Amino acid sequence: MAFVIPLEVEATLPGFFITGVPPTASPQAVINEGPPEQGIWDRVIKNNQPWSVTFHYRVGGPVSDAMGPAKWSLNVHLLSLSGGQNKTINQTVAYTQSQGDDNYDVPLSISPGSVKDGLYKLNVSIEVQSTPAGSIIPVTLFGDGPMMKFYTP
Repeated sequence: MAFVIPLEVEATLPGFFITGVPPTASPQAVINEGPPEQGIWDRVIKNNQPWSVTFHYRVGGPVSDAMGPAKWSLNVHLLSLSGGQNKTINQTVAYTQSQGDDNYDVPLSISPGSVKDGLYKLNVSIEVQSTPAGSIIPVTLFGDGPMMKFYTP
């Protein structure tokens, strides 16, 4: 069963908005293990199985059409509570510069065995980074995920 993490939006640009991808009203990140264990939320992961976090969000407004060049930095943060070590997995995605609203449905795949056995707290974030670097764009999305267990069967 997929585990949904609501994302809070912190954006201070007039004429710029971030929402969910219809039919969902709010942006979200979704944890999926593969193959899924029947009837169990995707919070207990065997170290020999792949898993992912998929980010779903929509960007629009007149300012969004004028921004760029930029890229999105999608991040999964695992904070070790026991046995493991803190880990951040990230991926960058090009900022779409098209007229009108742009939907993002971006999976961030995590390889089997890439997280050490232990108990973790998961958090996610999305940030806009300008290219070339130098400008700071005040747009960030945050989400508090669940506690997760990684183990070797």
